[in-house]
Amino acid sequence: MYPNKILFVIPVFVIVILAVVIYLDSQERSVSAAADQTSGDDTVHSHQQSYASEPGPDDMQRILAIEQQLDTLDNKNLAVAFYGELISIYFNNGRTDQAAEVSGRMAAITKEIQDWKNAGDWFHQWMLTQDDAAKIHFFSKKSIEMYEEAIKVDPAQENIRTDMAVEYMRIGKPEVAIQHLEEVLDKNPDFLNANYNLGLILYQMGKKDKSISYLNRSSKLAEGSDYEAVIKDFLHKHEIHF
Repeated sequence: MYPNKILFVIPVFVIVILAVVIYLDSQERSVSAAADQTSGDDTVHSHQQSYASEPGPDDMQRILAIEQQLDTLDNKNLAVAFYGELISIYFNNGRTDQAAEVSGRMAAITKEIQDWKNAGDWFHQWMLTQDDAAKIHFFSKKSIEMYEEAIKVDPAQENIRTDMAVEYMRIGKPEVAIQHLEEVLDKNPDFLNANYNLGLILYQMGKKDKSISYLNRSSKLAEGSDYEAVIKDFLHKHEIHF
């Protein structure tokens, strides 16, 4: 997996970092994931890929066959294998929304945090391809639902809680986002993304004095990392000096 989300400022919403998560890649999120700067706002999207409207005929035939098998299958281990194949098919066709839905179904069986997190990440990734406000809101909420399930399994998942806070900010619930970020920082004061995201949220809410300590801390924590330039650019644009 890849580095958890960091917020970027635009006039209405705060956008996030997301790198495409490959289903068969078991790596944790890495701060070295490459990011491509998009034009027109401060959003960074990583490894953005094009999206097909539907899988091709052969893949659709296999999908239908698997779904028929799952309708009559009692063996949970075998069901998980079929879900894994479905995810791979959808992901290879760029349909991360469908991959997310299947990962959620699989997580209901496995109870694995990573399966819930994959679902949340993939709903988020699909949301980044949308230009309709209602759809953006819908898929952000779907992402939140998956992250919440992961946190039920292990409330100490600071990466997931930070990602979820970003989505709460996106759907217009900054107070909830702040609550989750503060909870992360209570346990890990040096968590870079939580410091930066909390500083940004407070800054956008007009609480600039309160935001400075978090932005300052994030700037120091980011030294030598891939996020150093991003954070310094934000501070420079908004003429924030410590």
